[in-house]
Amino acid sequence: MGRIVNDNQLKITESKIEDFKKTISESRKKMKSNGIDSKGIDMLISPMKFMMEQMKFEVNEYKKIKNGYIPKYLLSFDKLGELIIVLRIKNGLTQKELGDKIGVAQSQVARNEFNEYHGTSLGNLKKIIKMLEPELKIKV
Repeated sequence: MGRIVNDNQLKITESKIEDFKKTISESRKKMKSNGIDSKGIDMLISPMKFMMEQMKFEVNEYKKIKNGYIPKYLLSFDKLGELIIVLRIKNGLTQKELGDKIGVAQSQVARNEFNEYHGTSLGNLKKIIKMLEPELKIKV
């Protein structure tokens, strides 16, 4: 999935972004001192920059979700698992707190999120969504 699902993952990802910045800067200097031209350096560094930009995007998405943003592409039947994760984050709940509200252990919520709720009954999905966002309408 690639989505940040808790504040701990946010901190780790932000730290990795800083590590990438340092690595890219150091790599540029080293390559330049080895006689590689700017075009060659850009080509060699582009995979690291791509990874860093992807992490920045994920950090930005997580922060927007925590502030109430729900990506529109999630409002469809085939994205229910991802939607539940986003709604949990949007509502400021940890996996443990959601588990307490629906009567399961944090480890079960973590497993469900890892699997994007595949294998969870439609009734349970509906119950969780209604508890997290009672007025939400989903396209089938």
